[in-house]
Amino acid sequence: MDKGQLKKNKLDLEYQKYLQMINGVLIFATTGLLGFIGSFVLTDSPKKLLIGTFASFIVIICSVLFYKRINYHLANISNQILHIGEETK
Repeated sequence: MDKGQLKKNKLDLEYQKYLQMINGVLIFATTGLLGFIGSFVLTDSPKKLLIGTFASFIVIICSVLFYKRINYHLANISNQILHIGEETK
């Protein structure tokens, strides 16, 4: 195997790692969204509603930030793989 193929395989493994991370973040965001909906349905006091809404928003905001960061890494790795493919032609 040449160095280009080895680097491409390494980037592919890194890409797979970030895909797993993004799946976890999407699950985390879904949990936050369900918590947000649940805080409206299951609460009867305004204080509990406020606490549930605040906690859900924190989870959702963190999820969005992590999603954007991981998506940036995925795009970067994808571009690097494309450049390696162009160099080998």
